[in-house]
Amino acid sequence: MDVGPKIYVVCSDRARNGKTLLTRLYTDFLLAVGRDPLVIDANSPEGTAAGYYPDRSIIVDLNRVKGQMTALDTMLMMPERDYLIDLPARLFSKFFDVLEELNFIEESRAAGLELIILFIVEPSMSSLKTAKDVYLSYPHDRFIAVRNEAFGHVLDRYEEAKIYFDISAYGEIAMPECGKQAMEAVADPEFSFRALLDGEDYDLSPENARSLRGFAQLVFGQIRDIQLKLDIVDLKKMGLV
Repeated sequence: MDVGPKIYVVCSDRARNGKTLLTRLYTDFLLAVGRDPLVIDANSPEGTAAGYYPDRSIIVDLNRVKGQMTALDTMLMMPERDYLIDLPARLFSKFFDVLEELNFIEESRAAGLELIILFIVEPSMSSLKTAKDVYLSYPHDRFIAVRNEAFGHVLDRYEEAKIYFDISAYGEIAMPECGKQAMEAVADPEFSFRALLDGEDYDLSPENARSLRGFAQLVFGQIRDIQLKLDIVDLKKMGLV
């Protein structure tokens, strides 16, 4: 049984910390379980995430009203599928302001869509305080804290860890550090985590193949746990559990 479609907003207050990587991991997971996600790439005009999903992505410029309306209208006109919004750091405040100005949260909920924030925090008090502000003040249905261990460890210091535990009450994704050479292979537009786990080897060395498969399996497992929580909530709303 299909449960309610979701809008996943992949965002952070910092640039170049794994947002597109997380977008790809989540998209590949949804494809692997038979869902039909569309990637909305707000990194205009380059469209980094869109390059990995040319047949299921659009590039939008959220600095322009036309781009804002394209993104929001697309989701409201096709509410039966999931959406992954890859949101550059420079635009994350603007994006949520637009949602409020256009009353999008109420309209999306009326259409059966839920808004899930996937916020990548960096191991600094500034990043964590921004994440907590988003958690407390920005419109959403669920907030998922994400930490990319390639950029350090959020849990090493007590005060930072305390904030992180507050904002990760519903769930978290911890992306483990993976070897630089292995991650270079991921940059290939033909690379897919889903295909890798299905047996595609991409001419990787045995060491890099093991490293990337372990990385993908660990992150997919965490995403699966989050999806189960989301699905249970949906089934309760439907009166089925």
